[in-house]
Amino acid sequence: MSSLRKSYFLILIPALLSCQKLIELEEQEFTEQLVLYCLMSVDEKPAWAISHTSIELTHTLDILDSSRTYKGVNGAQIALYENDSFIEYAEESTILGSYSFRSNIKANATYKIMVNAIGYPPVSTEHTTPKILNNVEIRTISPKPVGSLTEPYQYRLTYEIDDPPGANYYVADFNIVYTTKNGETRFPVKFWEVSSSLDPLEEKDTTRVFSDENFDGLHHARTIEFNYANEDNFKSDHIDFVLTLMHVSESYYLYHRTLELQSNSNEYRFTEPVQVYSNINGGIGLFASYSKSYAKWRVK
Repeated sequence: MSSLRKSYFLILIPALLSCQKLIELEEQEFTEQLVLYCLMSVDEKPAWAISHTSIELTHTLDILDSSRTYKGVNGAQIALYENDSFIEYAEESTILGSYSFRSNIKANATYKIMVNAIGYPPVSTEHTTPKILNNVEIRTISPKPVGSLTEPYQYRLTYEIDDPPGANYYVADFNIVYTTKNGETRFPVKFWEVSSSLDPLEEKDTTRVFSDENFDGLHHARTIEFNYANEDNFKSDHIDFVLTLMHVSESYYLYHRTLELQSNSNEYRFTEPVQVYSNINGGIGLFASYSKSYAKWRVK
């Protein structure tokens, strides 16, 4: 009986081998593209004040490139336009792929960047900078913070903003600031939204990105929770809770939201892949801007 089974097995081997089929994959031609990253800060500076906007310029890598080394691109001509009027060419630093603009960036203006580098297709990008709001205010903190507290305690903070009509986007950041005669020291504080539909970000991330979709043009209150303990051994003259609210461009918002979704997708096996937002024509990367407002609550 066993010899019969062996015969069947030997007969099936040629049949299985005959079912093999070689599939030729069409080789995709890879063309390097420029990768541009530029984040502008909108400040109300006097005309004589010197501004600084950094630009990082690298290039894409072939997926089959095992080195995974992203090198900076030097010798590029990077032009900046404001409302279709040429302003300046970027200065190149000694760091490979690092450039900068010196112009004072205005609020609610349209800026365009055009890049030409030898060996790469030209790229361009533009967006409109957000307005400067300066309208964030901390209303309540409960329970009342104690400056000498050494054990961590959970607090709830409510802040308010006057949201202008139209689409607006924000990033909240929270810090503890210890001030002495020698200066101040900032410590980022992890916090989380209360009564919010936002997905939690990475545990180490202290920012929250949100839009005004549900409160467009309204006076709006938001609440966060955080843990606090005095960490400077009572050496500080003052202790402040400082809430920073960034009014960001739509491109900034979309970029960070897709980064968040991409990060969260790694936790689930069957989640659809997320493409990180890019607004660079002819290449990839990000061109975005922001303005900042501050609110302070003195603890000590």
